[in-house]
Amino acid sequence: IFSGMFFHEFGIVGPLILIAYDLYFEKRLKSIKSWTTRFVFAATIPTYLIIRAFSNSHWSGGDYSYSLFHLPFNIAGNLLGYVAIILFGTWGMEFTQLLRETLRSNIMGALGFGVVGLVVLFVLGAFLKKKKFYTRNMFFGITFFVLSLLPFLGFGNITFRYSYLPSVGLLLFLGAFFDFVISKIS
Repeated sequence: IFSGMFFHEFGIVGPLILIAYDLYFEKRLKSIKSWTTRFVFAATIPTYLIIRAFSNSHWSGGDYSYSLFHLPFNIAGNLLGYVAIILFGTWGMEFTQLLRETLRSNIMGALGFGVVGLVVLFVLGAFLKKKKFYTRNMFFGITFFVLSLLPFLGFGNITFRYSYLPSVGLLLFLGAFFDFVISKIS
């Protein structure tokens, strides 16, 4: 956790990923020791933000600002975009930019696209919920993916350099998903 403070935004997402791992996989959910550990992890986040403030690093403004009106659209578009560039590389980036430009000019289409996406996610989640082992591993992969992208989801653009750590979460999800599919086939 301490070394994560020296890497771009990992001081924020590192503790959250460790807390998520603890919540998904540790059996000691109600013990005082586990809650103390989670509190210590979470307490490092304000420390990281204070260090950033005193070092005069980019805090807000320019490319690092969020538009509250565009925030839900940016989050949905960036999640889809990072999945596309992790799975398909530069082709995924081109597809995402085309989709973003198309939906930017058609807000109702973007809302419809978002509703359909949420319905698909809920149906998939309900289907997978029956198998607790696979579901836990898949949901941790998704959680890892989203948490590692958390500082960048509100931006109005995507870039390859922010996809490195989230790709680990997506690979964890895909590994658990294919393990689930193979167990059903064989």
